Amino acid sequence: FEMPDSQFGPTSSLVCILGAYEALYVPLEIREACPDKKMKAETLGSAYAAKFHSNADMVPKFAAPLEAGRAVARDIGGSDPERMAAPRVADYVSALFKGTCVKVEIEKSMDVFEKEYPCFAAVNR
Repeated sequence: FEMPDSQFGPTSSLVCILGAYEALYVPLEIREACPDKKMKAETLGSAYAAKFHSNADMVPKFAAPLEAGRAVARDIGGSDPERMAAPRVADYVSALFKGTCVKVEIEKSMDVFEKEYPCFAAVNR
């Protein structure tokens, strides 16, 4: 796809790439049920005039990790609330960050939830 020129603002390239990533997202339930359909595309390319974007090479480098976080949010907040009930979210996040520098702590005490996170405690399943 071709990026619009600078008349659309300095973030137009990022918005276009993130829109393409969103269209390529495959829901977690489908990825689990049909592993052969886990990707809609293997590669995403972009073309734009460097004269309109001084940091043109940085846009895809910034968009990829940003989209990774958005995909995690879509997985957790997906269509099936039973698939991502609190214990499954804990498992998902723990597995996601296993072997990385990110430390994950799972709080299981209802006393802590009621005191520190009353809104979460109110909707806890």
